[in-house]
Amino acid sequence: MNQIALRLVIIFICTEIYAVHRFSDEVIGKKLSEEKKITISGFTAYHSYFDSRQIVSLHEKFLLFYPQRPRYDELGNDINAHAQYDASSFITRVIMDMQGPDTFNAHTGGLIESDFVGVVDGPTTAGNGNIDYRVRMAYFFLEWDKIFVLAGLNWHPLFQEDCFPRVISYNIGTPFEPEGWHAQAKLVGRISPSLEMMFAMATEVGFTTNGVDGFTPEYLQWAILPQLIGHLRYYINDRTAVTGSLYFKRVVPRLVTDLCFKTDESVNGVGVQATASLNYPTWSTNMKVIYVENGTDLTLIGGYAVATRDKNTGMQTYKPTRAISTWIDTEGYYNDLKPGIFIGFSKNLGTSSNLYIDPTTGNPILYVQLESEHLDYVGRISPRIKWNIKGFELSGELEYTFAAYGSIAPNATIFNSKIVNNARILIAGYYFF
Repeated sequence: MNQIALRLVIIFICTEIYAVHRFSDEVIGKKLSEEKKITISGFTAYHSYFDSRQIVSLHEKFLLFYPQRPRYDELGNDINAHAQYDASSFITRVIMDMQGPDTFNAHTGGLIESDFVGVVDGPTTAGNGNIDYRVRMAYFFLEWDKIFVLAGLNWHPLFQEDCFPRVISYNIGTPFEPEGWHAQAKLVGRISPSLEMMFAMATEVGFTTNGVDGFTPEYLQWAILPQLIGHLRYYINDRTAVTGSLYFKRVVPRLVTDLCFKTDESVNGVGVQATASLNYPTWSTNMKVIYVENGTDLTLIGGYAVATRDKNTGMQTYKPTRAISTWIDTEGYYNDLKPGIFIGFSKNLGTSSNLYIDPTTGNPILYVQLESEHLDYVGRISPRIKWNIKGFELSGELEYTFAAYGSIAPNATIFNSKIVNNARILIAGYYFF
């Protein structure tokens, strides 16, 4: 029944998009007014990929984080040292860009962006799976000469749309680049032609914090305070810009202890980010360094841990685990070809002091990014080539990712780590409309 309902929804959406596109001139010109405009765009794509090792990933394994930690059998053989091949079953995106009449002396508009990405929950009967339909963005904005206001679902404010990795991989630089779509209210003020200031409040939707009950937005909701983000951006010239950002997040991991006592203990996390973007006619380079505490909702490594525990009530205090990431991405433009390379590195810094040790495991209790409790650091080198011609793009990428896993120290740092690696060969094709 769920499959039938989903297919009906997909058919309805596609029909509506076609109707808007086919009759937009009539609707906009006669029914809405000549001041309104709707533009439909997007793409459909195919990804084919080979991995030399088992990986930590999402969406049919094509959203890659890092290679899996070694898992040994009784003879000492690493079970995860096994290659795999797959191809994406469903990648498409539809964007509806809306421009409206001036309101409050401001230019107005909005955007709705959705996609169908792979299959979730694996195959079911008759070989069918559940298609993962997502609304990526849905927001409106008002723009004056020196003030810009946006409200709705959009990229997290730490993800800058003019400074991010241009990789082919669907992970957009995960786990080095903070990403994800968050509900937010954002205010941008243009202090001068070369300087702007931004302040935003964000809540979690599809990208959430990890905790006692897994990944859920409830921890942030219980804190009764949205994430707070601010930045200053300076335009050195029309080709170069630098940005400095600050970030604050508070979460409440639970409302009741495992011994049934009410609790509201919280854990705070802060972040600092710096970026630089250079754009020239034949090449561009973007770079970023970011320090974040408890950044699981941003697809970064780290999280938080239990600092102390009262054995009589189950009451706990917490400390954020820290991580620092940096990356650089360069792309060239030569007629229809775009060669490029991405290099990223992220390091687990643990906590500022020793933690509570679980007597059953002998390790701290950690709530961190996917399968990263034993992760010391992770790095990636990823050269690529894109060929664009008449609405099509054919591309190839070698994504070499290495990760060091080891034993957990009392402060959640890692010692005696050993490196495992994965080489992904990705071939992709896109049709843009």
